[in-house]
Amino acid sequence: MNLKDQFGTFNNGRKMITSRLKNYKMYSNFNDELIENLLTHHPTKKISNIEYLIIKPHEIYRSRSLFFKEPNKPEDNVSYKLCIQNLFGQYSTEKNIKANKISSFRNSISNTKRAEFYSNLKSKCCEECGKHHDHPHIDHYKFPFKYILEQFLDQSNLEIQNIDTYYKNSQHHIKELSLKNEFIDYHDSIVEYKLLCPECNIRNGTYGF
Repeated sequence: MNLKDQFGTFNNGRKMITSRLKNYKMYSNFNDELIENLLTHHPTKKISNIEYLIIKPHEIYRSRSLFFKEPNKPEDNVSYKLCIQNLFGQYSTEKNIKANKISSFRNSISNTKRAEFYSNLKSKCCEECGKHHDHPHIDHYKFPFKYILEQFLDQSNLEIQNIDTYYKNSQHHIKELSLKNEFIDYHDSIVEYKLLCPECNIRNGTYGF
């Protein structure tokens, strides 16, 4: 039976893989024939001959993320949801390009005020419920990242689709250094951060934006 028949629908496939991945511990190498087969359907990465899979926190978002390892290559993160979208003909190149450009802006702030906030933490307790979490989320409080980026682009008279980016070390980056620095300055002058557990972060949503 092929993958598409096994999944039946996109949503069923997503639920099946999500549930399957929950059985694997963080930072432990593993092999899974079904998941490895699925990754060969990634729309933009040619994935084959996988040595192992591993689940680690995403460098930026700190959420559980799937990585794969090929011979003579570093571990690389991968979205299994994109693979399922492509499998069912739901992958949109235009939407993915836009998402990658947005990621380039998000990646630009990872080692600025956000890193400073994280390094100065005295505890990893959620600021709302008080529970300790090994991998808490750093949340854009009151003004989410989406709002700050939209305001920056509007004031700069820029369209996200016209931003030049490049891909390196498993991340998308803004090509123009001056634009990157302008955004960092704008973002860090506005942003306020709050430490939340994943549950409280999801519950808060995007503060109305």
